[in-house]
Amino acid sequence: MPLSVSTPLARSESVVFAELGDQVVMLDTKAGRYYELDAVGTRVWELLEGRLSMAGLRDALTAEFDVDGETCLNDLSGFLEELAALGLVAAALDGAEGG
Repeated sequence: MPLSVSTPLARSESVVFAELGDQVVMLDTKAGRYYELDAVGTRVWELLEGRLSMAGLRDALTAEFDVDGETCLNDLSGFLEELAALGLVAAALDGAEGG
């Protein structure tokens, strides 16, 4: 099921991660798989700590990077759908609004 633009998102609790410079290395402890994020993916991962919605993430990223809102949302949607399919992110269960 596609993620909603307005639903707050959260990192999976089964993921442990470490920052290495401007990258994040993650281990999904349930699946036993490692993942690595580039600088922009790392920034998205950091912002997910605040349980932002896709719209909130777009707003934060367009303020930090030279990208228009539509392009950012398109790229972000694909990236977050991929993370969700891997079980690394999901809709926040506590209903916290983060943007």
